[in-house]
Amino acid sequence: DQEAVRWWTLGAQKGDSTAQYDLGWCCEKGRGIGQDYAQAAYWYRRSADGGDSDAMCNLGWLYEAGQGVEQSWEEAVRWYRAAAEQGLPRAQCNLAWCYEYGKGVPQDLGESYRLYRKAAEQGDARGLFCVARCFDYGRGVTQNSTEAVAWYQKAADAGSAAAMCDLGVCYERGEGVERDLSRAVSLY
Repeated sequence: DQEAVRWWTLGAQKGDSTAQYDLGWCCEKGRGIGQDYAQAAYWYRRSADGGDSDAMCNLGWLYEAGQGVEQSWEEAVRWYRAAAEQGLPRAQCNLAWCYEYGKGVPQDLGESYRLYRKAAEQGDARGLFCVARCFDYGRGVTQNSTEAVAWYQKAADAGSAAAMCDLGVCYERGEGVERDLSRAVSLY
């Protein structure tokens, strides 16, 4: 890890946005270098300014959490939006969450659903799960248990443990699907 940091530092100092992102990640996680959120934010910002969507999303998270920068939902939203517009599913989900709960933007469940759906359409497990929950609870769309089950299944197939659990609940209660306790148990 320390050798990787040495090389990424050289690349980052020469303006390579990928090296800047990687160095920021090492600073954030404390891999090969001491954990330093302020340095992570510095390198993520340089990489983000170079157009790197992963750096934009990670910088958004630092603003959301107030790690290495002053906490600001508005800045988090700004960076999530920039990365989401580049099609990054993780950023689309983070921005959708902000709209769902009114963090840094006015609450807008329709926009939240639209962004989750964009991530889901790329096969993102979190996006698939969140679309399922939108249908399950009628958040941004008309409540539809059958549709929720279909999306929970897609999310479970993509590896979402949370979707497996919620799908199990659907089978246990017979919501959107015929009640099947053995299927519920296998999903749990």
